[in-house]
Amino acid sequence: MLGLARRLSDKRLLLDILEMRYMDRMALGQRDAGDFIEEHARLADELKDPFYLYTTASIRVCPALLAGRLGEAEQLAQRALDVGQRHGIGNAEGIFGIHMFTFRREQGRLREIAPVVRHFLLEQGEAAAWRPGLALIYADLGLMDEARAEFETLAADDFAAVARDALWQTCLAYLAEVCVALGDTALAARLYEFLLPYAELNVLVGLDFYLGASGRYLGQLAASMARWDEAEAHFEHALDLDERTGAQVWLAHSRYQYGRMLLARGRTRDRERARQLTALALATSRELGMSGLAARIVASDRGPAVPWYPSPLNSGREQAQCRYS
Repeated sequence: MLGLARRLSDKRLLLDILEMRYMDRMALGQRDAGDFIEEHARLADELKDPFYLYTTASIRVCPALLAGRLGEAEQLAQRALDVGQRHGIGNAEGIFGIHMFTFRREQGRLREIAPVVRHFLLEQGEAAAWRPGLALIYADLGLMDEARAEFETLAADDFAAVARDALWQTCLAYLAEVCVALGDTALAARLYEFLLPYAELNVLVGLDFYLGASGRYLGQLAASMARWDEAEAHFEHALDLDERTGAQVWLAHSRYQYGRMLLARGRTRDRERARQLTALALATSRELGMSGLAARIVASDRGPAVPWYPSPLNSGREQAQCRYS
């Protein structure tokens, strides 16, 4: 398709196919985005088409985030929003919201945006796409009653309130983390089924952003159900995909969650690797200014301040009080 578009000298067609190719590369974790971005930017500038000018600006955000340059990523996100608003791009505010939610979560600053998200939901109604994000904010802040209320609203009728649209995969990733935090093993099984078709891919957010390997979310769900072998396989794939992509931010999260799972499994031979993974996650989070993750790791070292996976030595919903020290 790309070769045909180039021979036809159809710049709009070429831009569309470049974007499809870029999405494929992001999903598969292939590190050749730089050439695409520059070719896309050149063609968009030649056409002066508002949509493609905005897309070019927005695409530049993700590489900065993956490398852990959070300040630069935030500046690029603001620039993309400015381009989108100047040209009247309808979804520019929504994409900017996802960008800022991701940055503030990594920076440990979710309290700043929780009131904004609540206000937005009041304006947009029950079916607003941001409800999974609000549930995740509540869970991260330790407001578990509020998180459960939002989660159960979304989970009703087999998650009928969650639209099967371009943000479906994003919502599944958010809900997986909330579900694990709540310890809801029944719904964990259903979310696992929903996410499993994406097991070897990254979680895409539209054209220009992603949330790391699907394996990290599947691994958390499997671990919450004490399906240890499946969890291990998903986390191993997540580590490989994050490393291959050069996604330092998501690699830190995968290492942390994998370490938690290894400790919860309770095997003596897992302990040293769990410590190594957690130490690497903490070092990366501190180096990149990921205060949210760093705080969670430090808190877990002091005791079960965050939800734990079930221990194979316990039954039901009892949680293992594992430590990283």
